[in-house]
Amino acid sequence: MQVANQSIIAIDRTAQRAQVNVVEDAEINYWTSALGVTEDALRRAVANAGTVPADVRDYLGVKPSIPMAGGSWGTAQ
Repeated sequence: MQVANQSIIAIDRTAQRAQVNVVEDAEINYWTSALGVTEDALRRAVANAGTVPADVRDYLGVKPSIPMAGGSWGTAQ
């Protein structure tokens, strides 16, 4: 049951992030970990694709694996 609870918590945290934030350190850490990219790659993706998580993921070529806000998908952690 603990694994299921952890999955729900991970999905809930992801759903709270409707935009990719590259201003706050905690958000940068979250997104680089969630997407499996460096900070430079994340910043380039946001500069080119905008702050919508699905658009950033598509720009980076990251395959979806967990639901995110607005029906988009992010990577599993």
